[in-house]
Amino acid sequence: MPPPTPTGHLAVAATIWLTLALWFASVACQLSGQPRLWRSARWLWIAAAAVYLIHVAAAFHVYHHWSHQEAFDFVQDQAGFGPGIFITYAFTGLWAADALWWWAAPASRDRRPLWLAFLLHGFMVFILFNGAVIFAAGPVRWLSLAGFLVLAGLGLWTQRRLFLPR
Repeated sequence: MPPPTPTGHLAVAATIWLTLALWFASVACQLSGQPRLWRSARWLWIAAAAVYLIHVAAAFHVYHHWSHQEAFDFVQDQAGFGPGIFITYAFTGLWAADALWWWAAPASRDRRPLWLAFLLHGFMVFILFNGAVIFAAGPVRWLSLAGFLVLAGLGLWTQRRLFLPR
């Protein structure tokens, strides 16, 4: 197989950078506690999921040549656990399903049980933190870490406000 081209590398990198930027913006809007930002959060979430699907397709094309075995071997080399690719598949499917749900039936999604929202967001934060901070390098690692710290601070601030006397 020929090595990936610089354009291929850029397509994979640019799509994950954009995905992260959109995801951070959506979660910040969600954590803000401001109802007026909920519509923005929704469209940012849907856009982030769509760009992430493009990223997955670009990565499978550029790096794995549409081969599950090559993707499995890549995860084995990177993380030491090839079956972890199935976690990536689950992440992709869950995010796509959630984005589709928020696009097609926002009122229904808004009524989902709180435990389901926490479970999904917790899983996503775990996967994104590992991908964008633990396994990343250079400026992306540090920008992502800063983004996670900002979201953590915003989440703590929002929760704190819920318990303050009015």
